[in-house]
Amino acid sequence: MYLRSWVASISLLTFLTVAVYLTVLRSRPEDPFNLAQLVAESTDLRTKHALERKPAIQHRIGVQKDLYSIGSTGRIHTCVTCQDSELTLYQNKGNFSAEEALHSLACVMEGEDFSCTLTSDEGRYNGQNISFIGAFHLHHPMGEIFAEKASLEGLKMKNNLSHLYLEGKVRIELPQSEGVKEAMSIRSEKAFCTLIPQSPFSLEQFQTITFQEKVSIQTEEGIAATGEEAVYEKGKITLFSTDPSHPSALSSERYQLHAGAIELVLNDEKTQPIDIRTIGPSEMEVGDSGHLSCPGPIIHNPVANTFRAKPQHPLHFYNETLDLETDSAYVDAEKGQLIVEGNVRLISSNFQGKETYAIAEKAYYSLTDRQLLLTGSSHRNVLFWQDGFCLTAPEVHIERDLEKVQGIGDVHFTFDLEEQNYFEQIFSVYL
Repeated sequence: MYLRSWVASISLLTFLTVAVYLTVLRSRPEDPFNLAQLVAESTDLRTKHALERKPAIQHRIGVQKDLYSIGSTGRIHTCVTCQDSELTLYQNKGNFSAEEALHSLACVMEGEDFSCTLTSDEGRYNGQNISFIGAFHLHHPMGEIFAEKASLEGLKMKNNLSHLYLEGKVRIELPQSEGVKEAMSIRSEKAFCTLIPQSPFSLEQFQTITFQEKVSIQTEEGIAATGEEAVYEKGKITLFSTDPSHPSALSSERYQLHAGAIELVLNDEKTQPIDIRTIGPSEMEVGDSGHLSCPGPIIHNPVANTFRAKPQHPLHFYNETLDLETDSAYVDAEKGQLIVEGNVRLISSNFQGKETYAIAEKAYYSLTDRQLLLTGSSHRNVLFWQDGFCLTAPEVHIERDLEKVQGIGDVHFTFDLEEQNYFEQIFSVYL
């Protein structure tokens, strides 16, 4: 019985040995070729040329990356998540590079006094730059920023600035305060901002955005502005135009303002401009009744609807009938009046077809029927002169349609010596 078991075991072992030899150990005709191929691949890997012909690709699902950087207020934690990603490793003559595509990207940055979020349909990172493709949205303390595409470039360049570029239907909605229905917005085709070298990846570091190509600004109060370029920084927006034939333009229901550059000074909530300042010569259309121009800057308060100029660059309101020179102006939309105040000077050659000059402290000009009321001050009456005819009174009414000039109050038809000297001092160049 034991002999029989031993013979069976020896037979089974012999069979298995023969089977292993026939199927595994025995050399086949193609084996030398396969062995040579394996040796070649091993040599290729050791000499670092395998990825030149075919990049290596790794697919990942449910990706999360945690990055830390130093901002102006301390450490900033950046958490990047995406639905899935594709990491590709390239090789070029011994140099390796990698690019990762992250789909349905979401990024949250948090610091001690700073936080922002970023989303995009796709993000691509190659070690130097990050590209965002489709539905780019950045929630930042400066506002809500939207674009079709964006790129963060120059991330690892030492001692150089990195930049965030935006392209395609760029829009920023400025932060809203409580009770404001519509945010103030800036739109353009392109925009960029600069990050400081100390921490190029931290979006905390940019505080200025430059908008380019077809720039437009819209406010809740109905003010709209257009230009070639705009710079948005803390507290103000500056709109530029480099083409004199197409100056920057700002319009509302009451006027249209044109200048080489227009600056909007914002209130603390960034919801509306509290001052609008032009840089350089300015021209404004006041309804259909005339133009307000200045050889220098105009300072406009849209809340009070006032316009001011520097003393060396007085305001001029003019139309086909008159030219009023003054220090400041105010548009009363309810009454349909342009009110000018401070060193008011009237120059006209079309009142009754005669040369007409006047000096007043204040003037009220009706934008509908174009009647003009001139008023004096407590120490000087209105001085009116027309082809040698003199009139001085506390008020002077000029009715264009009736071609009528009327003095109101204590009226005199001659200037005293002081009035004559003052009048000639102002208008000697014309007389």
